[in-house]
Amino acid sequence: MIGEQSDASKNRLKKFAIRNAKFVQGAFRIGAALSTRMDGWGMLLLSGIITLVLGLMIWNEWPLSGIWVIGLFVGIDLIFYGWWLVSLALSVRHLAKA
Repeated sequence: MIGEQSDASKNRLKKFAIRNAKFVQGAFRIGAALSTRMDGWGMLLLSGIITLVLGLMIWNEWPLSGIWVIGLFVGIDLIFYGWWLVSLALSVRHLAKA
């Protein structure tokens, strides 16, 4: 039928979208960390670097090209970004008490 896509082309499209999103997220996180130097900026910088590296790994299809790897990489990215949010909340809490 016209307009049907194979599973392989759908997976390639998903990888393309997630890879580009990771590049943009990583670049913006690195830029925000280096330009603002707010409390917890080191964790944001680390999160941005990891996100950018994960985007490069998706692009190079390393370690595998399976769709499960993308889910793993997104999960790793969410863990590091969550750690930054926790460190930011703790620093704001510390500033509120001072």
